[in-house]
Amino acid sequence: GIHLGFGASIALDEKLNRLYASGKMFEGKDGKKWHVWYFDLADGGSFHGVLAGEYFFGFTVGAFDTYKGYGESSISFGPDDPEKRFLYMRITDCGTFARLDLERRMVAGCSGPPKGQKGPVMFVEQGSVNGTVPHCGPFWLPGGDFVMPGRRQEPAPFFRRVK
Repeated sequence: GIHLGFGASIALDEKLNRLYASGKMFEGKDGKKWHVWYFDLADGGSFHGVLAGEYFFGFTVGAFDTYKGYGESSISFGPDDPEKRFLYMRITDCGTFARLDLERRMVAGCSGPPKGQKGPVMFVEQGSVNGTVPHCGPFWLPGGDFVMPGRRQEPAPFFRRVK
């Protein structure tokens, strides 16, 4: 994905010829407030909503239909997902990171141990999410691992993908 600043970004799905976008909640002609949407480049750029929801500081996990979340986010596809099934979303200012399953229409949150403690970090689709990630979005490594750099005083955690 390309971060555009101010909690907005774009990500290209070359296979389906779609340009995904996120940013401040965009109100569509349908009256819904969209957190993530795409433009279908195959038909000249028609608008399609992906993830709508109410405003909420942080975000909720589960079905797309029940989503609530913060309006500013950045999105990207991981390098180990050639089918572009998962869209990753870094929720700005909330210390949270989500994985959108575009096929199953589910939001999973990156959750781990409380700050200062060690333990596994995983994506969960139910329950609550313990924000464990720094302020910046992921820096993807070729095999699907990633580093999340933070501000100067923040540690930059390394996430090793378990396959």
